[in-house]
Amino acid sequence: MALMKSKNGKDLIIDCNCGCDEGLRMRISEYDDDSYCILSYTSGNFYKDQNQTVGQVVSTKAKKIWRVLRNKDYCYSEIIMTKDEFKEFQEYIANLK
Repeated sequence: MALMKSKNGKDLIIDCNCGCDEGLRMRISEYDDDSYCILSYTSGNFYKDQNQTVGQVVSTKAKKIWRVLRNKDYCYSEIIMTKDEFKEFQEYIANLK
């Protein structure tokens, strides 16, 4: 695991070291209460997904829409937390053993 933190402590990137190129980015914003903490998933498939044809893009989007319509869970790449939600998340992480 690689851990990178900005000088002001408001940005944090956690990168996996197994070779999958996936990780998490956490950004703290003091200006907006509705999106105080933004947690993003970084995918190792970014460059692979850039070479898709129009048909492949439409097919991928249709599969996502179909899963949502069937009331199945779909994992998106971002979590936005308010300040209160972030404090609850912070307490949960602090209590992990």
